[in-house]
Amino acid sequence: MITYIKNGALIAGVFSMLFLTSCVEVTPETAIINPTDDTYINTLHSGTTSDLKDVHFFDASKGVVVGGEDYLTTSDGGLNWIKTIPFKTADDKIKVRFNKVTFVNDLKGFITGDLGEEYIRRGRLRFRATGNIFLKTEDGGETWNTINFFDKEKTFIKSLKFQNETTGLLSVVRNENGEVYKTTDAGLTWKLVLSDVKAYGHHGDRDGSLGISDITYVTQNTVVAIGTQGNVYISLNAGNTWTKDTTAPKDRAFKRVTFFNDTEGYIVGGGDSAPNEDKAMVFKITLNSDGTTTYQDKTDTYHSVFYFNGLYASDAGNLWVCGHLGQVFATYDQGTTWSNELTKTNRESDLNDLEFPTDKIGYFVGDDGIILKVNLAE
Repeated sequence: MITYIKNGALIAGVFSMLFLTSCVEVTPETAIINPTDDTYINTLHSGTTSDLKDVHFFDASKGVVVGGEDYLTTSDGGLNWIKTIPFKTADDKIKVRFNKVTFVNDLKGFITGDLGEEYIRRGRLRFRATGNIFLKTEDGGETWNTINFFDKEKTFIKSLKFQNETTGLLSVVRNENGEVYKTTDAGLTWKLVLSDVKAYGHHGDRDGSLGISDITYVTQNTVVAIGTQGNVYISLNAGNTWTKDTTAPKDRAFKRVTFFNDTEGYIVGGGDSAPNEDKAMVFKITLNSDGTTTYQDKTDTYHSVFYFNGLYASDAGNLWVCGHLGQVFATYDQGTTWSNELTKTNRESDLNDLEFPTDKIGYFVGDDGIILKVNLAE
């Protein structure tokens, strides 16, 4: 079953001393979208019209989503959402756009995002980032405090991944150069471990193609970082030093990476330099025993969308991807064959991230307050 949670009117709202909080209860509207595999889509209300960028679930029912200035929480698998605003700027002209959320346990978590200004271009509301926002909670999201290690201006946080409760890696773009920092004390201090990664483009457009866009821990010691123009960096000592993989496909804007075992994983992205602009792609990456790396293009011919933003791989290598125009695709044979398009509604809204807390239940988030829920057990 696919559950589609879309923006809707708030039905309750109260002010607390710390946050603006609201709760949305929803009633599904079910419709078959693919009779051949009996897939269903249910329309619910997330209670926001913000562009949702990232999702984190603790289990099949309890999760959080961020986007715009909103922090959404659910404890019942998305039937009800509570919206809070963890951070407000003193200047109303300076807007907040949260991009990433992660928790290292039930209590300790982080939110990263951009500070900037809104403007109109070609009749559409745009956002120009001018600095970063970095928040930390130690009480499960009840309260948030700012982390001020990084300069607020001209430093943009791209990715944050933790290996355990204390050790993690953070990628930023600072003065148009990509950098990676490492913490071993849960974010209190950060050490520069990778620098001078090529970064280009106009950050205000939030095209996701700047610097190191994603990092994943493969094993305790092996870490893979990916980014624009086919940049792939590999560390064999838990992120302390890095080597650029010169065999990676060129002219690709890699956006997300994940591994499903100690040697095999997937990279997705799209929308980089010619001839690959406006073309989504999926690559399978294999870390060989001799130290080399193999890349296999798993992009299907009907992946006509411009880019993929999110991916999930099961332990067996089954893969789900999502991205441009709300598209969702799945493969159950490691990319040899792919499912037909799974979502056709609201095609103007991109999907930005996905997470499967179990092999059967997954959540997708996107622009205009969209949240999708997939339940393969139904």
